[in-house]
Order: sequence, then structure tokens, then C-alpha cells
Amino acid sequence: MRAESLLCQFKRRWVVTTDSRHGQRTYPNLIRALTVSRLHQAWVADVTYVRLPHSFVYLAAILEAFSRKVIDWALAAGTPDENAQAESFFKTLKVEEVYLKTYRTYEEAAHYIGRFIEDVYNARRLHSSIDYQSPTEHTPMKRSAEPLAS
Repeated sequence: MRAESLLCQFKRRWVVTTDSRHGQRTYPNLIRALTVSRLHQAWVADVTYVRLPHSFVYLAAILEAFSRKVIDWALAAGTPDENAQAESFFKTLKVEEVYLKTYRTYEEAAHYIGRFIEDVYNARRLHSSIDYQSPTEHTPMKRSAEPLAS
């Protein structure tokens, strides 16, 4: 089971960290009605936190919406909009990696999170929305000759 990454998954209590009911200016979701049909037509991004024993670190990730491949990510110390694909990625990351480990240091968190993103999520995790392929199998990451706007 371990060789196939088939491990028991534990659920953690959901903690709401986004408060969209405020008096500040909000911005429209410009791709809500867009059907993403080609590479680099849309990128999505989000930020989440990862608990360490005495603090938190924050993970930012950018995904290419067509292939769902994580294009880039960064882990940073610091203090903490809704985006369905990026939120889904973070849920997957937390359930399949973060909640299963206790990271003792920033370096340890960066190592294991990076390994999960590159070796598991991008390379092996299958997505029903892309014909049960991994993001890497679905679309090799190369620049499209087409403009980014729809």
C-alpha cells in the first residue's frame, strides 16, 4: 500500500480563515464563466497556512488552470480570495501531505511540501477533469503561441 501511496487519511476540523463579509473593496471573479480550453489561458493562485509546532508558515501556489499543474510555489513565514481550483489543490495538499506530518522546521516543511507538489501532485495524482491524467501527463508545460486573453 505504501508503494502506491495508499495510506489511511485522517480528517481535521475545518477552520474558516477567509472572511468575505467586510466593508473593504472586493473584486469580481474574472474567470468564473470562462471555459478553460487551452494551456496558459488562465492561471489561478491562492495562499494557505501550514502549522509548525510554535508558529505557522504560509504557502502560496500558482496553478495552470487547463492542466492543473502547479507552476510555482513558495513557502514563507509571516501573517495570513476564493479560487475553486487553488482551494481544491490546497485541500488535497493538506489532506494528503500536511495533516499527515508534523513539520519541525521551515526547511523540513519546504522539503516535504515541495516533494509532494512535484513528485505526487504534478506527476502522479490523477484528475477526473483532465481525463484521469496527472497534470504533467495532460499537458507538458510549454508556452502557448496563443494570447492569454480569451
